[in-house]
Amino acid sequence: MHSSEFRKVAMAGMLMALLTSCSRTPSSPAAKVAAQPAVQPSAGAQTTTTSTATGHVKLRLLPAIGENVDSFPRVVPNENVSPPMAATLNTKFDRLDSDMRKGLHECKTGARKMHPDDSAFDYEHKLSVSMRGPRYLSVLVSDAYFCGGAHPENNDEALVYDVTTGAAIDWLTMLPGSSIGYKAEDTSHSSSVIWPPLQQLALEQADDDCKDVYREKNLSFILWPDADQGAIVAEADGLSHISSALCGEQVVLDIPSAQRLGISPTLLSLVVAAHAASQTSAAKNH
Repeated sequence: MHSSEFRKVAMAGMLMALLTSCSRTPSSPAAKVAAQPAVQPSAGAQTTTTSTATGHVKLRLLPAIGENVDSFPRVVPNENVSPPMAATLNTKFDRLDSDMRKGLHECKTGARKMHPDDSAFDYEHKLSVSMRGPRYLSVLVSDAYFCGGAHPENNDEALVYDVTTGAAIDWLTMLPGSSIGYKAEDTSHSSSVIWPPLQQLALEQADDDCKDVYREKNLSFILWPDADQGAIVAEADGLSHISSALCGEQVVLDIPSAQRLGISPTLLSLVVAAHAASQTSAAKNH
């Protein structure tokens, strides 16, 4: 399905959902993430470098799983990342790629039951890297898929890993005590949070037509560090399909704003360092 056709299907799906007053189902905002250049899979493996708390970490880029379906990068062990630590991270990426293949297969199978010519199928799984160290590796996932149902779906995730431990970041430990949230059962995923100050900021910046979306009780957010912007970025999680498409905006916390809110000073100092490295790299490229 061409992108223009997909957009038509998406709009038709939204109208159908409104007319039929379908029930709300959790899905993440459709907003595309602002990030460093995307991790683009290639026909052959490539390597790039990621700075960490102790040096550079090599990433090996794998061929795409399918058309518009990216593979996760793999960490290459070197003098800065021990083989066991690289293996820990790569096991997570192996499992995530395996889950994606399964999801892709199930989506295509379901769509073909209704439309054997694949006219009801479209699937995108795009990855980008928003922070390349020090200490944290942040991979952003943006999924958009249509499996023959009432309307297309979308889902954004932020997978942030501490490359010194191999663990996904626990955002509940990075925020002041007023935050509550969820810890993913799958340790490949970072936690989402319910944090009133963040929800208030989202409410304040929302358009009038979207205010009620951000007044919803216990609205959760995904977060990630963004080196290019020198900021912590947040996005509402679990919005309905229509709310996600119309009101899924990002909240960008620059360093002064994040400091006033009491976000971990250690994390913010690393984001500052990552931003400086990003700007230096950009200047060299010009």
